[in-house]
Amino acid sequence: MATLTSTIIETLTLDGQTFDSTKIKSIQNITQVLKTIVECPTSEINIVTFASAATGISTLDQDDIEYVRLTNLDSSNFITIGIEKESHVPSVAAFRLDAGRSFILPISNTATEHPQFFTSDSAHDSSASPIDIETITALANSDTCKLEVFIAMNTTT
Repeated sequence: MATLTSTIIETLTLDGQTFDSTKIKSIQNITQVLKTIVECPTSEINIVTFASAATGISTLDQDDIEYVRLTNLDSSNFITIGIEKESHVPSVAAFRLDAGRSFILPISNTATEHPQFFTSDSAHDSSASPIDIETITALANSDTCKLEVFIAMNTTT
């Protein structure tokens, strides 16, 4: 098993004042990694699916997921990323990932929780229920884009 260390470094000097920050997160017991570059067309595609059991390279066991990073490798086009639950009551959260930008999916520190998001019909609803993420999708805005996908897993959970 290995330890994944993710480091975010921000450096900024504004009007002679420095606003630097370094955040380090270490995740232990990593046993597998999926790192790939996906060509995202201008029609929506599934990037990865989470389920109660792994079934091949694109369907991962939701209990094993420890870290997910998506990076848009394009120099000018954005990619719409969808975080979806398709079964029972369908729900989706979508966001724009601009060229050169990365998104780290927040994963619970609790080993028994799956990758989740919250949904509600009401604004500012702090009592929204967590929903398991089943699929991550991607859709390039105007031309095919490359999306780097990095997922670290602990298959011993």
